[in-house]
Amino acid sequence: MTMTLDDTRRLIEAIRQLARTRVHRLDSRQLAALETQTQDSLRAMWRYLDGRPADQDVAAQARDWERKAWAAQEQDMAAVAGPPASGISSPAKAGGAPAAPPVRAPEADKVQDVGYFLHDGTLYKVVRAIYGSGNLYAKRLDLQAGEFVIVKGMMAYLRESERITEEQAIEFGRSLEVTPEMKIYGKCLICGRPLTDEESIRNKVGPGPHRGL
Repeated sequence: MTMTLDDTRRLIEAIRQLARTRVHRLDSRQLAALETQTQDSLRAMWRYLDGRPADQDVAAQARDWERKAWAAQEQDMAAVAGPPASGISSPAKAGGAPAAPPVRAPEADKVQDVGYFLHDGTLYKVVRAIYGSGNLYAKRLDLQAGEFVIVKGMMAYLRESERITEEQAIEFGRSLEVTPEMKIYGKCLICGRPLTDEESIRNKVGPGPHRGL
């Protein structure tokens, strides 16, 4: 049966997650090039990994991390009022007066699935917990570290209408002034793969399809 693009993306994500917690002989090149594999190859790779013994220590650490991350988000979401969640800033207005606190997303516009979102000029990645809960949680692009870091409570503020398009991702990338301290130079903002041509480096987004867009 032919898989849809979303099915393929979910299968690739499942393979990457399994590869982190299974004892296997797949090399880094195979795992880095999953988007170029045929559907039959992806299915075979998933079946192989799914049947391999798990690295119990790695799996336990991952479950513990996701449990703590989701517990922190639930605590933030349950609060009707109070300070913004960690990682959500309230920038000062001109003259030093603080801006209004962040506004929670209305129920009808809450994020429903994984992907990338541009919220108040910051790029966020929404992923789904693999172990146990299956809940969504958010990560913010840390420009200095060049990677996405979890932001507890952010799911209460992100909106489905803020889901980023490839054109918006390129515009966002071009607007960034990359300094020597930033670790995003030469990496795609979306998938993190190395950029090789001048146009992609200028856009900070590589060509072709991206997971989550």
